[in-house]
Amino acid sequence: MSEGQKYDSSYMKEIVDTLVGRCLGFLADQGFVRRDQVEHNWYTRCDMDERLANSGFVAGASIDNVGRPVMAYASNLSVQAIIYAIFHESVHLAQICKQDYVPGKGVSIWKGIEKKNLPHDDPNYFSLDYQPWEHEACEWAERLQTALYKQYPEIEKPMRTGAGLKS
Repeated sequence: MSEGQKYDSSYMKEIVDTLVGRCLGFLADQGFVRRDQVEHNWYTRCDMDERLANSGFVAGASIDNVGRPVMAYASNLSVQAIIYAIFHESVHLAQICKQDYVPGKGVSIWKGIEKKNLPHDDPNYFSLDYQPWEHEACEWAERLQTALYKQYPEIEKPMRTGAGLKS
């Protein structure tokens, strides 16, 4: 697999679903979320490119219109870019599944407290004080990345460009 190579959407979805499942399994093993909270309780989709781009994101986790946690990702990402985004967005899926985080337009609810959503380019975007769900996702994403790259070294490639990671 070359870093810039693109794949058809069904193959990409298989990669995404498998890796998200592994990430959520790791988070359950670490006690971050209960396994019963994440098993069969989420899905992914890659048909929201325009909405993601208009928000300045390449991936995001949210709640669909029937209350199910969903991770959306841009369909034009390389395999390596989506892998990088999955680490962060999987933490958000777990936060949503355990009901710590309820994302919304303009405001989100974090552990029962309303917090104003900041624009993706705000310097406080990942701040514990302003958006604690983002702060927590960054911390756990690093753990996920380390653990899964160790377990699956074939997926590790240098991702020092930032890859537009936002949730």
